[in-house]
Amino acid sequence: MITRHECYKQLFKLKEQGDENAVKYIDLLAKSDSVPKEIIKYLTEEDIPQFKFFKYLYDRQRTLLKNIMDYDKLDLFDQVKICSSIITRAMIAIQYKEIDGELLDQLSLDKLSEALYYTFNSHDFTTIEPILKEYRDSVKLFYERRNYKK
Repeated sequence: MITRHECYKQLFKLKEQGDENAVKYIDLLAKSDSVPKEIIKYLTEEDIPQFKFFKYLYDRQRTLLKNIMDYDKLDLFDQVKICSSIITRAMIAIQYKEIDGELLDQLSLDKLSEALYYTFNSHDFTTIEPILKEYRDSVKLFYERRNYKK
């Protein structure tokens, strides 16, 4: 979801635009194993395309965000429904031009689709949990960044 690569990409874009603080955050990201919260707070909503999708969900489908946050408390079949809902809501948002189609790659919908395909064919649910964990981590950052109520 909100990957180190995506943050590097946005920080280098800001650096090219003359943002002097970007260098500090590039160094911080290089020294960290994951994306530090300071970087997420520094980047704006426009800099993190995934947040546009989460904002769309927050405005229209808050239940899905809640389910993503609590996926580990739900049974496996509900986890499959969450994955399907993420894909469906993203496609609806793109169809009605609520979000840009280029966002599909950044939402890891291909990984999500592959995990669902594997689950349906093998009846092995283990591929879904790591992806939902990534989504939950990104949604947590979204809530922290924007101080939204969960």
